[in-house]
Amino acid sequence: VFGVETPASIDAARALMERFGVDSETAFNIITTGMQSGLSANGDFMESITEYAPVFEAAGFNAAQMYSIMESGAASGVLGTDKISDAVKEMNIKLTEGGDATRDAFSSMGMNFNEIAGFV
Repeated sequence: VFGVETPASIDAARALMERFGVDSETAFNIITTGMQSGLSANGDFMESITEYAPVFEAAGFNAAQMYSIMESGAASGVLGTDKISDAVKEMNIKLTEGGDATRDAFSSMGMNFNEIAGFV
C-alpha cells in the first residue's frame, strides 16, 4: 500500500515485536501511522525501525517512545529517521561512557548527568 516491499515491512514489524514485546497488530499500527505521517519521506523509516530498535531498547525506550522520538525529530526538521535514530544511538554511547567532557556538557545545559545516566 505504501510502496514498501513486504519483506521490509515484516522485518520492521518483527523488530518491534521482538525488541519491545508488542503484538503484530501494534507493530503494524506503528508502521502504518509512521507511513501516513510522512516519516518515510526519505525512504528510511522501515530500515530505521529494523536497524535501531535494538538501540532504542538498550536505551530503555519502548516502541511508542521510539516512534515519538522519530516523529518529534521529523517535525523539528531532522531529515530522515535514520539521522534521528543515530542521534539516540550516539547519546546512549555518551551516557554509557560518561567522562568529564560528557558530564560538563550536561552540566552546561543545567542537567544532572548522574540522574540522566541512571536511565541507561
